[in-house]
Amino acid sequence: MQLHPYLSFTGCAKEAIELYCKALNGKIEHTATYAEQPEMLKTLPEGWGDKVMHTSMSAGEIVIMASDVVLGENGPCAIKELNYAASPVSLSINCAS
Repeated sequence: MQLHPYLSFTGCAKEAIELYCKALNGKIEHTATYAEQPEMLKTLPEGWGDKVMHTSMSAGEIVIMASDVVLGENGPCAIKELNYAASPVSLSINCAS
């Protein structure tokens, strides 16, 4: 079983995942931006086309995933509040079948 952290950022996911890659000698496996989803992009603030809808990196057996989220009430990727005291991290469990 592997645990994969999924990190939420408010606009700096690309920079963060690049930093983790450098620090862990890892490799970015996949990145998708909001610009790749024109219908979703219509609901986001101006300038969010280059923000990260999903990215993942690996370093050995470590996998870290991340995305940018919009603070607010509306939109497909909106969250009301990013509470760092409660941690903006979710975990994905990958079980071998």
